[in-house]
Amino acid sequence: MQLDIVGRDLEISEALNRHAQRSASFAFDRVANRIRRIVVRLSDMRSPRGGESRHCQVRVELDGGGALVLEEHDACAYSAIDRTMGRMKRVLKEHLDRRGTDRRQRRRRSPRSAGFEA
Repeated sequence: MQLDIVGRDLEISEALNRHAQRSASFAFDRVANRIRRIVVRLSDMRSPRGGESRHCQVRVELDGGGALVLEEHDACAYSAIDRTMGRMKRVLKEHLDRRGTDRRQRRRRSPRSAGFEA
């Protein structure tokens, strides 16, 4: 599993980098063998009300193809990372469970198609 952390209009400190790596490790260690790459993009955003907000986008690219993308905004970059990783963990688990169920159902064959007569 490759992890890339990218900052746009925001300098990624060593502490923020470690936090993102640790958060990704906690969230995705159990399914790391099914993930090809994770990209975490952090940026500063100005809110319409004049305040600043940190934007976190997490893109998970799966081994079998396809990708999942989620975004969160928060006043604190650390909180934005935690919230995005937490949501992505749940969404990824649901996606992989659904995908695994579909595969198991397709593999099942009726007794007739397996060569048995009724």
